[in-house]
Amino acid sequence: MSYASVEQLRAYLPQVASGSANDVLLQAVLDRATEIVDLELAFSFAGYGTKAAKDVRAEGGEYLNLPGHKAASVTTVYAVSSKGASYESTSEITDFEELEDGRLYYCTGWTQGGWYRVTAEYGYGTVPEAIVEVTLQVAINIWRSRDATGTTIGPDGQGQVSVNRALTWNQRSIIDRVRGTYLGVVCA
Repeated sequence: MSYASVEQLRAYLPQVASGSANDVLLQAVLDRATEIVDLELAFSFAGYGTKAAKDVRAEGGEYLNLPGHKAASVTTVYAVSSKGASYESTSEITDFEELEDGRLYYCTGWTQGGWYRVTAEYGYGTVPEAIVEVTLQVAINIWRSRDATGTTIGPDGQGQVSVNRALTWNQRSIIDRVRGTYLGVVCA
């Protein structure tokens, strides 16, 4: 599912004639732009799922980093011993605290290399407006460059239109900031 609608893209491309044939093309462009943004983000916005248990490996220390999940949705945490073995066992941990940044705090520390089964609503929620805007910008570049053979359209000199075939520095910067918010890293 694309991060922007055909109607939003049409607002930026008013010269594109209305009609189902163009709508199909515009939707394909939006889908491709969303794919490009997702590749740069290293994850997809798709809302939160239902509560599920995931096994997470601890790096050690007082904080356990979880995959993207809805804030305050962690309900249970179990330490997993002998993970995957026929004699695997679990023991519930109840004195943890979920921090605003999504990490779990445990005063006695998470065992380095230990496995923990954490039940939460995993996912990345709704797409931020900044990512919608970047998706629209990428879609516009794809639309405008689909018939171009080079990096410019039109005659040399006045009236020449440049087409950016890659993400701009500003678009990458926005994506990096959003990624950092959700993953806690700038480079994935």
